[in-house]
Amino acid sequence: QHQANLNDSHTANLKYCIDLTCIDLGHTAGGVDHTPEVFISEIWPGVLQGLHVQDCDYMHDNHTTPFFQHLNWTEIMKALSDIDYSGDFTYEDVNEKRYFPKELRKSVIKYRAAVGKYLISLFDKFQEEKHANN
Repeated sequence: QHQANLNDSHTANLKYCIDLTCIDLGHTAGGVDHTPEVFISEIWPGVLQGLHVQDCDYMHDNHTTPFFQHLNWTEIMKALSDIDYSGDFTYEDVNEKRYFPKELRKSVIKYRAAVGKYLISLFDKFQEEKHANN
């Protein structure tokens, strides 16, 4: 069992990540030094198995579709590529559905699917670049 030096926050974060299987991206957004991409970059490859995907404003747990708030989705997808993430990509954007009338829900679902496909295409691009350089 890995013992973390509690004076070394990086090591402590890595120890925490040993048992980590799922993260909520909104909960990892704590400000400039605590962004989801920084949090992800400290996780050992093969550890992370699931994501709760939502966007937020770094102050509130907004639960909106990516690109509605302030997270840097290009950097998040690059960080996931860097750790060779292969787990689930589950939306947790429950708050915005209440703003759309029932007649638009089908269109909103199609939009959310398009956003997910775009994010996955970013991940795939970073994976291709990574493997081309190795």
